[in-house]
Amino acid sequence: MKHREPLDLKGILIVYNFSMVGLSGYMFYEFLVTSWLSNYSYLCQPVDYSNSPLAVRMAKVCWWFFFSKVIELGDTLFFILRKKNSQLTFLHIYHHATMVFNWWSGVKYLAGGQSFFIGLVNTFVHVVMYSYYGLAAIGPHMQKYLWWKRYLTSLQLVQFVLFLLHTGYNLFADCDFPDSMNMVVFGYCVTLIVLFNGLCVAKRPVCSPEDGGTWREPLDLKGILIVYNFSMVGLSGYMFYEFLVTSWLSNYSYLCQPVDYSNSPLAVRMARACWWFFFSKVIELSDTLFFILRKKNRQLTFLHIFHHGPLMFNWWAGIKFVAGGQSFFIGLLNTFVHVVMYSYYGLAAIGPHMQKYLWWKRYLTSLQLVQFVLFLLHSGYNLFADCDFPDSMNALVFGYCVSLMILFLNFYYQSYVNKRKQT
Repeated sequence: MKHREPLDLKGILIVYNFSMVGLSGYMFYEFLVTSWLSNYSYLCQPVDYSNSPLAVRMAKVCWWFFFSKVIELGDTLFFILRKKNSQLTFLHIYHHATMVFNWWSGVKYLAGGQSFFIGLVNTFVHVVMYSYYGLAAIGPHMQKYLWWKRYLTSLQLVQFVLFLLHTGYNLFADCDFPDSMNMVVFGYCVTLIVLFNGLCVAKRPVCSPEDGGTWREPLDLKGILIVYNFSMVGLSGYMFYEFLVTSWLSNYSYLCQPVDYSNSPLAVRMARACWWFFFSKVIELSDTLFFILRKKNRQLTFLHIFHHGPLMFNWWAGIKFVAGGQSFFIGLLNTFVHVVMYSYYGLAAIGPHMQKYLWWKRYLTSLQLVQFVLFLLHSGYNLFADCDFPDSMNALVFGYCVSLMILFLNFYYQSYVNKRKQT
C-alpha cells in the first residue's frame, strides 16, 4: 500500500461533488422554507416536539443534515485513495469525525428549534464549497474561473463566528433550549477557529483542501473594518450612557455598591447594560478574526489572546451572579476607553492619509493602563471594606488587572520606550 500509485478518481469526484451541491442545496431550501413557514425566530427557537407536518418536516431535514455528515466522510476516503496525505490534517480529521457524533446527538434530542440555524448557514457554505471542488475536479483549465477559491476559508470562519454569536447570545437569553447544547456548539466553534487559524495564519501551506501548497494572501477588509470599528464606537457609547445614567438614577456609590437583585425597572436596566457589556466581549473576538484574515500575525500576541479570551468568561460569571452593583464601575470605565480606542481603529482603517490626525495613538496604551490602576484601587479597596459584594469577584478582578498591567507595561516599554532608545 505504501508504494501503490494514487488513483485517478476524476469522474467519481465530479459526480460526488456536484451531488453534494445538490444535497446541500436541497437541505438549505428545506431549512429556509420550513423555518419561514413555522415562523422560527433567528434569536431563540425552542424545539417543536409535536407531530405537526412542519415539525416533522424540520426533523426530517435535520436527519438529512446528520446523514450528510456521514456521506462527507467520503472526502477523507478520496484523499486516502488519491494519496493526498498532506490534506489529512488534524483539522480535517477532527472536523469531519466529530461532526457526525455532534449531529447524532442533535437529531436524537433536538431535531429542530434553533439547531436549524447551524444547518441553514452550513448548507449554504457547502453549496459554495462543493461547487468549487466539483469545478476544480473537471481539470486544470477551470482554475482561471476559480479566482474566488481564496475566500472559501474566510467563508468558513465567518460561519463559525456567526455560530459563536448565536449560541453565545442564547447561553444567557431566556430561551427554552438546552444550555448544554449551546455550550457544546460554542466550545466546538472556538476550537475550529483556533485550528483554522493554525492552518492558515502560521505561514503553513494549504488553507483549503485543494490548495496544493500555496499560501493564502491577506484579505483587504477596509470597508468591513470601517463599519465594524465605528459600530463598536456606537455600541460602546450606548453602554457607557446606560451605565452612567442608570447608576446616577439609582444613586450608586462609586466606593461600595451591592447588587440590586429586585425586578425594579432600574435594577433590570442595569442588568441589561451588564448583559450587553458581556455580549460585546463576544463580538470583540472579531478583532482576532480580522487579524487572522489580514494575516497580521504580529498582533496575535500573548497579551491579545490573554486579554480577549478570559474577559468573556469573566463577564459570563459577572452577569450570572453579580449583574449590577459595583460591577458597573468596570463597565463604565471600559466602555469609555473603548469609545476612544475603536474611534482610533476606525479612523486608521480609512487609510494612511489619516495618520497625521492620529498622533494620540501612543496614549491609548496609557489610557488602558490608567483604567487598570483604577480597577485595582476600586477592587482592592472593596477587598477590605465592609461592603456587601462578593470578595471572590473583587479578588478575581484584582488578580486579572495585575496580570494585564504587567503585560501592558511590557508592551508599552517595547513599543515606545525601548524603540526610542534604539533610535
